[in-house]
Amino acid sequence: MSKPIYWTALPCIGFTAGCIVGLFIGQADLVYSYQTLITGIMALAAAIATIHELRKQTQQSQKIENERLERKVRASRAQMNDAISALISYTEECFNALYITRTNLPRQLPPPPTEQTQIFKNALEYLDGETADAVFEFVTTYQTHRARIEGWLNRNSHSNDYEWQERVLDTAELNWLATRMFDYARNKSPAISCRAATVSEMMSALRSTVTTPRYYQISEMLSGVSDIIHRRYS
Repeated sequence: MSKPIYWTALPCIGFTAGCIVGLFIGQADLVYSYQTLITGIMALAAAIATIHELRKQTQQSQKIENERLERKVRASRAQMNDAISALISYTEECFNALYITRTNLPRQLPPPPTEQTQIFKNALEYLDGETADAVFEFVTTYQTHRARIEGWLNRNSHSNDYEWQERVLDTAELNWLATRMFDYARNKSPAISCRAATVSEMMSALRSTVTTPRYYQISEMLSGVSDIIHRRYS
């Protein structure tokens, strides 16, 4: 209860107390004349006390709930670091599958990282603000990426260079969205930024997806992807 309400209640209580005192000093007629008012004032005082107690209980309940949610956030945050590492490895495996379509070797899409993505889906229940938006963006991008790359690999023909480049770029973008959550997972940042990637960051994500040694070995094959990144993220 705020102080102004307390100060409003005090004169009411004081008046009631004065009337009760008057009853004992021979002012029964005065008390009788104002008995309805006195009853109302006493009811008002009781109501104010009740509201005050209810507010205290509500604040205590809210504090307990906030502490519960904070524990949930910390628990999910503790799982994110390993999950992100596994997801980055997943993007590398996805690129391997895409790269093999450029050879005569049998191709195979890696199994979906269901356990890792579920960690982020569960976290959405407790996160808020920009961090929740960033995690949601990652989850939905993963789902879109999985559908696209499955469709691509299940096709009989993979001769379209532009579509291949787009699938590689999708994989690099998923790598970037996972990587940008690292600082939050490691408790180095209080939130995850939803800002768009820069050209430099996307090129770094592409090298991470391909793995740096192989990136320089097949840089000519990836030149089209690099061109798209410079046009799209500038």
